[in-house]
Amino acid sequence: MTCVSPCRLSGSMTDEQEETVSCPHCGGPLISEKFPDPALCDACLSEIEQTTRSLLFTRTITGDLAIEAVRAWWGGILMTWNLRDRAQVTDCQLKYFPFWKLTAHLTGFVKGYKTESEVNVPVEESVDDDFVWTEIACDASDLGIYYLRNLDGETGPYDVGAFTGRVPEVIVPRTDAVSEGIAGLEYGVLMHSEIPTITEHELHFSDCENTLLIYPFWIVRYAYAGRTYFATVDGVTGDIIAGRAPGSLFWRICAFVAATTVTFLAVPVWIYLMEVVFPGSAGYFSEIFGDIVWFAVILAVLMAAGWGIVLDVFALSWYGAEISSGDLHGGYRFRYTSEHAPSRNARAIGGILPGFGMMVVGGFVFFNEGRWPGLVAAAAGLVVYIVSGVSLYNPAWEKVGRHWARDTWPVEKG
Repeated sequence: MTCVSPCRLSGSMTDEQEETVSCPHCGGPLISEKFPDPALCDACLSEIEQTTRSLLFTRTITGDLAIEAVRAWWGGILMTWNLRDRAQVTDCQLKYFPFWKLTAHLTGFVKGYKTESEVNVPVEESVDDDFVWTEIACDASDLGIYYLRNLDGETGPYDVGAFTGRVPEVIVPRTDAVSEGIAGLEYGVLMHSEIPTITEHELHFSDCENTLLIYPFWIVRYAYAGRTYFATVDGVTGDIIAGRAPGSLFWRICAFVAATTVTFLAVPVWIYLMEVVFPGSAGYFSEIFGDIVWFAVILAVLMAAGWGIVLDVFALSWYGAEISSGDLHGGYRFRYTSEHAPSRNARAIGGILPGFGMMVVGGFVFFNEGRWPGLVAAAAGLVVYIVSGVSLYNPAWEKVGRHWARDTWPVEKG
């Protein structure tokens, strides 16, 4: 076992009560009460002891089972309808990848508040649990591999000389991995506290263990309509880790029609609200809906709640030619995270909101005052709205893999 010295992450980093010795590299303190021979200096991250345990996971999934898993994955609802019939597997290779794993016991507290009825309610969560963090030690981002989703399975010592499989060279230094792991462990604890707004936290690390894991994956490549796609399959569990597949043109068309239809239905509701606000108007839509204010308010609330769904459906209509699974850049997949690309989405939303506003105002002027420039403005707003809607950046792309790679989970106790 390789251990790193206990450390504390908080606003106050002092701990004068513990007996310490100095790091031979930087002269910083090394906690010695529990770990007389720590492996890493908390101050400079210099290695004090070089031994790292390496473990090899035993593969349990054969190539045929991996291909079967991919064929089942081809049946996804957003994928082209004849993928199972026309796709041809061209290659199925077993590859092993190295991962750094850091486990530690964390104690401390997380403080903050949550807002209830516009009142900030103080919340405090205590921390006393084992956590684990992993990160790939080489570059396999093109395969959608950033971290290990599974840590169960049979393992044995990894002997570089005796092992016949191919393992990429470790390019992430152990010290960098431990440093990143400590940040990842802290991040994971804060996330699992489920406190909306964190104002203060203090965490103590102990019983840290750093391990190099060698893990198997099947890389299945297949061809469809003259293009090559792939899927990455976990060699222990058989789960699809990442992959690309051709999307369904039918669902893309349906998505565009549905999103546009919802928009068209929403515009009269907002015009009706304007008629309520400006009583002097002709009230074209008031005659259709009736003089029921609450009805329009409820519809407006429902539309606001479904706004994100409409925008995501627009993204499917534009980017759905390729469906992505796992932590891959490009293509489309269901939005599952609040992580956005602010600069690109800000530009898109900057067109969506004014475009919708132009449709409402232009429609109001046309239907209530009979002025044809209002119709022109509404049509221009529709164009701006649709162009901005389909160009909305899918928030499940790019750095999400790195974000989840830093994710940390409590260690399950058997």
